[in-house]
Amino acid sequence: MEKQTELFGGTDIDMLPSFVECLDKLPDIKSELKELRNILWDNPSYGSHISGGIHKIRMPISSQNIGKSFGLRIITVVKSRQIRPKVYLLWVYWKTKTKDIPRSKLKEIARNAGVID
Repeated sequence: MEKQTELFGGTDIDMLPSFVECLDKLPDIKSELKELRNILWDNPSYGSHISGGIHKIRMPISSQNIGKSFGLRIITVVKSRQIRPKVYLLWVYWKTKTKDIPRSKLKEIARNAGVID
């Protein structure tokens, strides 16, 4: 059986350690991650642009009948490349459990992960 952390193998999408750490604190969201993989494959810059390649994606949690407003927030960093952009999954949280993360904190996490300057 495929683990949540193995869903992005063979793609231009990487889970950063910060994302995996957050993922471990959430219920099983494998179906949502599969949907995310497909969305990002078609549109690497999907979501609301926050700053410098950082995007926020609002996703429902279908398995629990929770819509976008109260669902998942997934933070990505998109790095341009000649052939295809590289997407880094930076952070994930459940909107009802966590307030919005300040832009400065997201930039700090991305810098510490080495995906932005």
